[in-house]
Amino acid sequence: MNQQDLNFVRIELRRALPDLSGGTKGQLEAFSEHPPADKNATPRRGIHLVELEGEKGPRFVNSLSAPLYVLETRSRRRPMPPIKDAEFESAPWRRAVSALSGYQQAWLRYCYGFDLSYKHQVM
Repeated sequence: MNQQDLNFVRIELRRALPDLSGGTKGQLEAFSEHPPADKNATPRRGIHLVELEGEKGPRFVNSLSAPLYVLETRSRRRPMPPIKDAEFESAPWRRAVSALSGYQQAWLRYCYGFDLSYKHQVM
């Protein structure tokens, strides 16, 4: 291999090995920042009567809770793709690294994946 090929492999490994999984929030974290319902805006009230139509005319029923306005929790019309484009493009490089033996994987992940965990340093 010449120097240009080695540099290409180094660049591709640096792009493929970092962990990019923390780009989105979990459901609990998203709800803690923006709760779907605001109890202060609509405090609990007394019994809420609901009018039902029946054969013998309208009748009133006590509901257990008052209706509550809740914001839509989805911020996108289409769901997010299950895998990002950059991760999909670098999948062959990750598969190639995973096919190597343990000490070779540890060296590549430590040098090019910026994975500084202790297990890669002592292997």
